[in-house]
Amino acid sequence: MNRSTFVEPTGRSSRITRRTGTGLAAAAPLVLLAACGPQADTKPKLPKEKQRVEWWGPANPAVDAVVAAANASDRQLDVQMTPQSVGITDASRAKFTAAVAAGTPPDLVYVDRYLARSFGALKMIGPLDASIKRSKSWKAEDFWPHLIKDVSWKGSIWGTPFTTDVRAFYWNKALFMDAGLDPDRPPATWDAVEAAADRILKRQADGSLERVGFVPTWGNPPTFYAFFLYLWQAGGEFLSADENKPAFNSPEGLRALEWMVKQVTKVGGLKAVQPLTTGFQAGPGRDVFTIGRLGMQYHTSSIKAVYDQNVPDVKIGVGPLPLPSGGRPMNYAGGFALSIPAAARQPDAAWRLSEFLVTKDTQLLWVRGVSTIPVLKAVATSAEYQQGDAARKVFVDELVRGAKWVPTIPGTVDVLNAFGKEFTAAISGEKAPRDALNAAAAQVQVVLDRNKQYR
Repeated sequence: MNRSTFVEPTGRSSRITRRTGTGLAAAAPLVLLAACGPQADTKPKLPKEKQRVEWWGPANPAVDAVVAAANASDRQLDVQMTPQSVGITDASRAKFTAAVAAGTPPDLVYVDRYLARSFGALKMIGPLDASIKRSKSWKAEDFWPHLIKDVSWKGSIWGTPFTTDVRAFYWNKALFMDAGLDPDRPPATWDAVEAAADRILKRQADGSLERVGFVPTWGNPPTFYAFFLYLWQAGGEFLSADENKPAFNSPEGLRALEWMVKQVTKVGGLKAVQPLTTGFQAGPGRDVFTIGRLGMQYHTSSIKAVYDQNVPDVKIGVGPLPLPSGGRPMNYAGGFALSIPAAARQPDAAWRLSEFLVTKDTQLLWVRGVSTIPVLKAVATSAEYQQGDAARKVFVDELVRGAKWVPTIPGTVDVLNAFGKEFTAAISGEKAPRDALNAAAAQVQVVLDRNKQYR
């Protein structure tokens, strides 16, 4: 049986087989399922009785308040929420695929945004166009543009963006002061990051590392996903505009990868820094950064709340991402969407729930509980959201400056696997950056050609 590694854009890795139905080829028989999503041509009237909606939703206590609000609304909803996202693990994807194949999927599914187009290509979920056209509140222009792009395929929209985030620059102020750096003036350029890292670097008497200033593959996005940020900031793109060819093996891509490799090599390589991640009691908010072994990192907007709650005594700065000389602002924004399975039993009720979940009041209720960023531009830039935490403006400003995510094309899993393998060879010093990029490009092209029918 053929196996492949499915690597998540969050950096998680798991094993899948054709039997799980996660890959495009594996799930191809699903195209025979009847597409019965919310496609009515006329505006549906509210039912006299509440309709039960089965929602596979986020496994977060904050969702309880959202569900309660939906059930108390005037939308005639009886939401039954099962904590089950789709996309984080192979088990979740296998469970969803099995439910679709059996004709018993939930009415609404909380899916990693990068998978919406793939599920749409396989007809596992239905397009939302007719429902959007009827809606008085759901407007594509109200969302951050990149979120809509990620869930669009073949001229249709296949999911409602529900959560998003960005990455910010975090620095440990105590380490800055110890290194003679101004704790209130973070580096604004790649060169300044490198200079600050050189000063923060500290070794033990035996030459081993006591702390480092910066490791580009630590924090978030982790491992090879970090390359996307540096590539975009350098002015490059991962794929061509038509998504039919790799574009990362470019001068911009080489500049990004060489800079990343340089930062790791100059402190001794990945093997030299790995011991810094062990030998302490990890826990919420306690990581290599907050215990003082790493001076600077890129990380998610949501990690700040974790640090504030669990390590309040650690003085941390939060600011915009540094840029290369002549580069452009661009951030990495992940998140989830709400999709309606093609075989949903209550597609209209599921749509009413989707609409409710992206109203202003519901978005504020949700993001306050989970420390993410509203998917609606007007809500994210409002005083109601930004008040009480100056870092929220930093996060939103990063979205305003520009943000993207990994490729969301059908077949993206294999694209990421192919690239990740070669990136690892480069960052580990096994291959020269140029050779690694060219090898990755050749492998990615094979994947793109194999999945061209779905684009």
